[in-house]
Amino acid sequence: MELLSLEGQTMGTLAISNSGQAWGLTRFIGRRGVEVGDTLVLTMEPGLNVTVCIVGGLDLLESYSDGDGWGPAAILERLTQPREDD
Repeated sequence: MELLSLEGQTMGTLAISNSGQAWGLTRFIGRRGVEVGDTLVLTMEPGLNVTVCIVGGLDLLESYSDGDGWGPAAILERLTQPREDD
């Protein structure tokens, strides 16, 4: 799956094995300075073959869990819409 940042920047490819092992996050982790204790949220949309990766503090997980109007559908919808400058 194509791995995107929340801003829509391509961060590589995320692969997940049948046993649940994942790889392909090194570029995102390096560019975003992810550290121990950070919250990492992966939103996957197999139909589009896209994964959106977000990093933040504990408040990110709480906000994401609550919905707050920006769940997986909202993120992927925004990223897949044509840009006005295109």
